[in-house]
Order: sequence, then structure tokens, then C-alpha cells
Amino acid sequence: MDYIPNIQNQNYKQRKDSPFMATLSLLMGILSLFACFIGLSIFISSLGLIFAFLSRGGEREFSVPAIWGITANLIGFIFGLCLIAILIWGVFHFGGLQNFYDVLTKYSNISPAYLKS
Repeated sequence: MDYIPNIQNQNYKQRKDSPFMATLSLLMGILSLFACFIGLSIFISSLGLIFAFLSRGGEREFSVPAIWGITANLIGFIFGLCLIAILIWGVFHFGGLQNFYDVLTKYSNISPAYLKS
């Protein structure tokens, strides 16, 4: 007869952190870096930061993917805030959204004189 240990009586440490949440936080951080150009980075990076802090569980330390996720999400959040600040400044500086859009389209279509030949 084989001996089967009774797992319920043994004191073993259960894993409280969540590697899935840490990886999801890292993925959200990478997505927030790309999404800052379409204005979604603040929303995506906020979710990524929440996932990073939830991945810790009851542990004191973050896992490596969670640390990278926090870093990428903070960078994406800051880039998103900067782009929104530039948009707000441009709207107020040029006297409205339509004027700001006109200036952007005017200067984005400039081509050097040597290319016009």
C-alpha cells in the first residue's frame, strides 16, 4: 500500500501574490505607452497601476513584472497628462479648438522648397 500524505495537515505557505495580475499590469503599461497618442493612456495606465498593486496580494514586495508594469504605467500616465496639457494650452493660446486645428494643419503640411521641384 502506498503512502499518500495528508496535505491538509501540513503547514505550507500558499502563494498570495498574483503573477497574472503582474503580467497584466506590464501589458497595460506597454499599451499605455502606445495609447498616449490617441488619448487613452490615462485610463489604461490607471488600470495597469491598479493591477500592479492588486498583484502584490498580502506580500510586502512587488514581483519583477509588477515593478516594470508600475514603471511603464507611470511613464504612460505622465505622457498622457503632458499631451492633454499641451492640447489645453494650445486651445487657450490660439483662441479655440478650430483655430488650434487650423494652425496644426497649416504647419503640418509644410514641405521644404527643394522637394517641390
